[in-house]
Amino acid sequence: NNTTGYPLTYGFVKNEKHSNYRFTQYFYGNADTTSGSYDHVGTWIRHWWADSGWTAWQKISGFAHANIGTTGRQALIKGENNKIKYNRIIKDSHKLFDTKNNRFVASHAGMHLVSASLYI
Repeated sequence: NNTTGYPLTYGFVKNEKHSNYRFTQYFYGNADTTSGSYDHVGTWIRHWWADSGWTAWQKISGFAHANIGTTGRQALIKGENNKIKYNRIIKDSHKLFDTKNNRFVASHAGMHLVSASLYI
């Protein structure tokens, strides 16, 4: 929702001219993350083609990531499929992990990294 033509209001732009017919732009979002929000951080790319102009921006880094764990002991029943109740958030960049349901719920299609720890 900005008028700059770039994915975010603040960031760095890198231009690469491949030929007279092909040009690439990278946008590096560098928003302040001290509030715990990573929505405005990442890298986007777009290409310019002589016959069709600019492509849409595509995000290539800065996706959601979470590091989760467990608290206390959980009983495991031998010979059964046991659900591990991950209920401790160590880091959750986009606040997508639900500790009540022990699930990471992606807000959009894309690449997501979930790291979990378990001691048996």
